[in-house]
Amino acid sequence: MLLPGASRERTRAFHRDRPVAVLANTPLVQAVRAGGLWAATFWAAGTAGVLTADAPCVALVRRRGTRIDVAVADPGRTVEVVTLTLGLPAHGVLRADDTVTVTPGARPRVTVKLGGSAGRTHVAALSGPGSPRYGR
Repeated sequence: MLLPGASRERTRAFHRDRPVAVLANTPLVQAVRAGGLWAATFWAAGTAGVLTADAPCVALVRRRGTRIDVAVADPGRTVEVVTLTLGLPAHGVLRADDTVTVTPGARPRVTVKLGGSAGRTHVAALSGPGSPRYGR
């Protein structure tokens, strides 16, 4: 962690409170969690916390109340399609880019067509537990 300009006391408080948890720090995946936000860079297929990717990608997942937002990109521009499996249940899809297909359920799958997107981010919003069930 980098804490630019942090005093010794602020650094100690950050260490004590641990607002960010390192989920993985290997040559294949780096991932952190901060509250309801998971951020991961997968250099190969793997799992980190509630995220499993079947190919290299960068993924952000944020749970706020009953909503789960997912953002996926391939900055390396080497992957045609990636599927993320989430360890957060989702009942339905609130919205999704036309390049994103979601299979809701206890372990929803988010499949993203990355090929030809020049590294841009693809997004979807899912409805989680406690929200009305939306169509697939």
